[in-house]
Amino acid sequence: MSVQIYMKILAAVLFVAIATLGAYSMDAAFWISGHLPTAKSAVDTLETIHVAEYDSGKRSPIAFGEIKNPDNAYARIKLRFRVESTEGYPNLFQTAPVNLGMRMEISGSTAAIVVRDLAEPSGVKGLTLTTELKTGQWYELEIEALNGGFIRALLNSHPVFNYAGASLSMDTSQLLVGGGFDASRAFRGQIEDISVIKGNLPRLPHQRLLVVYVLLAVLITFFFFVLWKALGEYSAVQRVVGKLALLVFPLILMLGYIEYRLSFVNTLYYAKRVALEQQLNEIEVLVTGSSNGLYGVAPEAFSHKGFNLAFPAHEMYSDAKLVEKYLEKMPHLRMVVLTVNYSTMGGDDRNDTNNSWRHSFLRQYFGIPTELAAERPLDWEFWLNAHNFSRIALYGDDTKAYIQTDFLTPVDIITSSSGWYNGGDVDDPSAIFGVNAAAAHNILGDVRNYDRNLRNWETLMSLLQQKNIAAVIVLPPTDVSYHRLLDKAKIELMNRKLTEFANRHHIKFVDYTHDARFSLNDFTWEMPDHINARGAMKFSRILDEEVIKAQW
Repeated sequence: MSVQIYMKILAAVLFVAIATLGAYSMDAAFWISGHLPTAKSAVDTLETIHVAEYDSGKRSPIAFGEIKNPDNAYARIKLRFRVESTEGYPNLFQTAPVNLGMRMEISGSTAAIVVRDLAEPSGVKGLTLTTELKTGQWYELEIEALNGGFIRALLNSHPVFNYAGASLSMDTSQLLVGGGFDASRAFRGQIEDISVIKGNLPRLPHQRLLVVYVLLAVLITFFFFVLWKALGEYSAVQRVVGKLALLVFPLILMLGYIEYRLSFVNTLYYAKRVALEQQLNEIEVLVTGSSNGLYGVAPEAFSHKGFNLAFPAHEMYSDAKLVEKYLEKMPHLRMVVLTVNYSTMGGDDRNDTNNSWRHSFLRQYFGIPTELAAERPLDWEFWLNAHNFSRIALYGDDTKAYIQTDFLTPVDIITSSSGWYNGGDVDDPSAIFGVNAAAAHNILGDVRNYDRNLRNWETLMSLLQQKNIAAVIVLPPTDVSYHRLLDKAKIELMNRKLTEFANRHHIKFVDYTHDARFSLNDFTWEMPDHINARGAMKFSRILDEEVIKAQW
């Protein structure tokens, strides 16, 4: 066999290797990390403080302490406010006096966030919240900030801005609500349902991704060289390939660098995988589910080491596949808590275009194929859809924005090191959200999906039983404004199906939907089927007492 034939075979092998490594770069990086010495598990130092109200003239601005270490200092402030007077530049809150930290200042009908930014000539950056502020009107505000990272804001549940920059350098020596800058600029009005989450976030490690991308660059270089040698008998073609390689290689390097940086941008999927894999040897209780479980179950309240692996809009199929993927890697796992709800039981995500982007994130960051792909003997569509393996395709038009902010802008929500999303302690002030949510879920939920979704748990049940790991199905609490309007026939059928499934597999099923221990004060203002932080801690302690401790 001639040298050229050997070279052609080698070029084909290299091409397959490059395509495979590129498509599964995330799994490769975590595999390498798992076989090399790793840093200690990243743990946050977040604490949540809740205060019922502030009323100017009746009490002084409320002090929430400080964040002693400014490195990766993080604050999320969630509250409702009503302005009585806008004279004298009143401040709603601050993280430090004058212009050293972050504060919200009001001037006439304009409300803005003022934050210390070393890149600005004046040393401060102004970010407008609204130019149509009205006195006497209630507003809902959520501000989230990470030192050296980003600031983002929601007003009345609508995103206002998401600003990122390494030059953000806010002092966190004096967190106040009801004042800011100095004593002369105290807020004049009412503030209710004040929730402050503060502390330090751990830095996300890069999980040996650099090793993977350097290896890819080496393989690509070697591929072009081998291909060039393989075409030695075709000198004209060889020259074209050589010139093409010189032209294309810089572009490949640039795209590879962008893919590399996007790989560890702050997204819930990457951050959760990092946290999960750092704690695999310690986890005793694993929680799965959709956003109800993500908001509602805080492993911090468990008597045994737990981790929350729930994700927004997660389907029951994905819950099962994630547990199956990690089952062999958790030697101390004793219990899996499968949270489920009216929406996920009746949902069919196989053709859900609204959440298809979530499937791509789950595939890229956890290597979980979609339900449709898993049903095929050969996943022939994988290579036809770049969203399955390219971060540039996954982030689409937002890629440019991430490049411009040096990849500092967070993609979605930020959870604790246990995987729980702290939704703050703000109450739901109105039952109207329950009416709307119930109506939407009644329309979308299809009883024909009940059996199909439960079938996705069959293999998992067998695997858990083989390992003597307990499983429990849990329906989390919902507010009466929501559950009283759900389709009663669908609810009855759902509960019967869940009971039959639990009995068949000899596992526990607990329904907390109508639990009288929960009231409107335990739910978020956006979603009455999602528990706020206060409700989550209450629910998690109940789970621990009534479900988890029984396993030990």
